[in-house]
Amino acid sequence: MKLQDFLNKIQKILNKKQAKITNISQKNNILEQDKPYFEENYTKLRLLHVSGGPFLMGANEISPDETASHCVTLSPFWIGETPVLNWHYYRFLETTRYADLSFFKKGNFRDPHQPVVNIDWDDAQCYCNWLSEGSTKYKFSLPSEAQWECAARGTDQRLYPWGNEPPTEKRACFGLDPTTGAPGVVKSYPEGCGPFETYDQSGTVWEWCLDDWNDLAYWSRLRGGQIDPVEKVKKASRRNSKQDDETSYRVIRGGCWRSPPPPSKELWAAYRNKRRLWYKGPDLGFRVVATLRS
Repeated sequence: MKLQDFLNKIQKILNKKQAKITNISQKNNILEQDKPYFEENYTKLRLLHVSGGPFLMGANEISPDETASHCVTLSPFWIGETPVLNWHYYRFLETTRYADLSFFKKGNFRDPHQPVVNIDWDDAQCYCNWLSEGSTKYKFSLPSEAQWECAARGTDQRLYPWGNEPPTEKRACFGLDPTTGAPGVVKSYPEGCGPFETYDQSGTVWEWCLDDWNDLAYWSRLRGGQIDPVEKVKKASRRNSKQDDETSYRVIRGGCWRSPPPPSKELWAAYRNKRRLWYKGPDLGFRVVATLRS
């Protein structure tokens, strides 16, 4: 056998083996995308699978900020079953020394199973980066506004995560006294579960999203064809609190423990709000999402 013929034969064998490996990898990836949930490595927070696809975002009945309902298409993702909790964030601080552990000596807000609060947007981003460093399979981030709303509403255009019935004390944590209240322990309101079995997406704490605030975001998407939309994050000086710059605002979602009851629509799953990215308050926390690394 000539040398070139021998080399060609070897190359064909190698090509077949590579094709088999690629096929196995693709099958594993498909299986991974269909996993109903997984637990991240550092705190074992459970993340629930959202299959993605097209859904109608927005609601014309709330305010101009939510008007212009539009169709977006999302890739599959996983979202935290609950907001990030005090003990999750404590583990992050203990491991990274990102901030002083005295952070947790705050009266009504220090229960290990309450959502962590007094977190600005950059703090939440750093936490997500820490989770990503601990995984070779998943990349973690704050949810886009579209991902957050899809997880809270599903595809049936419900008003609240649990459906269209008004909020009650068994469905959500809301309407508490701003001076004496606090977010409840997560999973205390099982009747408020969303279409993908998330807890506390209505009330409890507002949750940071990845997007810049943009009053006209929905109107700009009316032509359709939007896939995984995120309003581009722009640089803003978090040190200059007097800066009246729209680029310093980020989207927050979900309402909180001191949101008023109906007829207020703060607890609607489509309701939009904003805070400056350096804002820290007792009513604001965050939730994480994950996607498969490419």
